[in-house]
Amino acid sequence: MTTRIINADQFAALLRTALQLAGAYVAANGYASGAEWELISGALLTLATTAWGIWARSDANLIVSAAEVPGVEKIVAPGTPPAALDGHPKVTVR
Repeated sequence: MTTRIINADQFAALLRTALQLAGAYVAANGYASGAEWELISGALLTLATTAWGIWARSDANLIVSAAEVPGVEKIVAPGTPPAALDGHPKVTVR
């Protein structure tokens, strides 16, 4: 069963904080100016959140997310189950 440790919003917040800390270090040590770091961190944020969004919205991950919503007792999915759905207690594949 696949269990997500953090959601997309938590991931984005963690990444922003890590980049802020890295930016402070880079600027304080003279490796790059504030404007240069702003450009670099903006590009990193864009790439990382795009990659996370593509992964989180795969068919299998969307089904697992739906199954984890409180009150959902069973999901019936058509076709061949992706590996992420193997053994999930709330997902039945027909």
